[in-house]
Amino acid sequence: MIKTIKGDLVKIADETSLFDVYIQGCNCQSVMGAGVAAQIARRFPMVYKVDKESKLTPRQKLGKYTSCNFKNSIKHRIHFINAYTQFTVGMGVQVDYMAIKDSFEAIRTTFGGCKLRFAMPMIGAGLGGGDWTKIKGIAEEVFKHEDVTVIEYEQKL
Repeated sequence: MIKTIKGDLVKIADETSLFDVYIQGCNCQSVMGAGVAAQIARRFPMVYKVDKESKLTPRQKLGKYTSCNFKNSIKHRIHFINAYTQFTVGMGVQVDYMAIKDSFEAIRTTFGGCKLRFAMPMIGAGLGGGDWTKIKGIAEEVFKHEDVTVIEYEQKL
């Protein structure tokens, strides 16, 4: 079962050792200009760099992922994953549910079964326009044997 907490994913990733792997949903156009993706790109530019340097064409990215690992500000090693869950950016529903499942399965194949603690925002349900109930169902099915926490954005003042 997937747990949910409230907080700031970027701050948690940078300042704690709560999680080992962070997954964010990305478009295939290498645009991280809004939402949590923009915050991640600003704080962890290497995450954006691996997206921009991918050898895959935008069409080939859909349903796959890129990743990098590094130590955060408290020297905890984390992996950051760009899951390609939507082809474009724009208004309305942009998220592709099959791409979510495909990218999650690819991530589980690589990182699953290692007792890692995963964290992710509500991938695809914000700017992607997707139905969180469907997306959470996909995540629960794919990651049923993994420790996954969804971080629902909450800014502390």
